[in-house]
Amino acid sequence: MPGTYTAIVMANGQTEQRAVEVRSDPHLAFDVAAAREQLTTALALRDDVSAANALLNGLHSLRRQLANVDSTAMASSPNGMPADTTVLHAAHELDTKAQALMDTMYNPKVQREAPEDDIHYLQTFYDRLVGIGFGVQFLYDQAPSDPIKDELATVKSDLAAYKAKYDALVKTDVAAFNAVAQRAGVPGVRM
Repeated sequence: MPGTYTAIVMANGQTEQRAVEVRSDPHLAFDVAAAREQLTTALALRDDVSAANALLNGLHSLRRQLANVDSTAMASSPNGMPADTTVLHAAHELDTKAQALMDTMYNPKVQREAPEDDIHYLQTFYDRLVGIGFGVQFLYDQAPSDPIKDELATVKSDLAAYKAKYDALVKTDVAAFNAVAQRAGVPGVRM
């Protein structure tokens, strides 16, 4: 984006700073308003991708903790199978719910090294989100088109719905599981 910026360089314990003027390419027409809208949209999209990643990371963490609860319960019983399997059933039920939510957002079964496989999974939420990023960032100083804006609005709404489902899972299902785990004397999960 054209403007005056401060460049700061730190090396060998010394810091230098200077004003730097960035100008648009004089050989190309440049629409500052369109470029600003493109930048604003790209930054908002970056925040949405970060929020989606946070949800997926939270679900991955939950599933890893549940796997640990399962192995801890098995290892702590004398014959390898606890007398009370309530906590194991609760862990399995919560893991199934977490996996189901993950699968609606992102398909981990896609073979990323096989390009043709991606074609079949473009409707997953995460792939749509990333695809919009390409539509926003690769056009030189162009405001997002109306179809891109419509898709952004849809994806933003979908992200809010996923966040609500995640929050409900944490508030109700994780809390219920932790109560079962506490009664069984097994560590619960932390979110």
